[in-house]
Amino acid sequence: MGMCIVMVVLHGANCDFCSLRHAKREELESKRDSVVTDLNLIRDEQHTLKERVKLTERMLDDFQPTKEELKGQIKKFSE
Repeated sequence: MGMCIVMVVLHGANCDFCSLRHAKREELESKRDSVVTDLNLIRDEQHTLKERVKLTERMLDDFQPTKEELKGQIKKFSE
């Protein structure tokens, strides 16, 4: 974050480096959300697909993980 502020000060508000970093972060966050959804669907095989989707949506609405919690869950499900 500090480097981004320095880059904006040095290069102006339209710094390509900063714009690229922010776009990449948004792309990675979107991919992370997709992975969490897929893992939740796979985890509970006894429900129909429609039920799994509803459960996953409810779970995602109720659960706002930190980055560390999310990394731990992804690691746990990938084992």
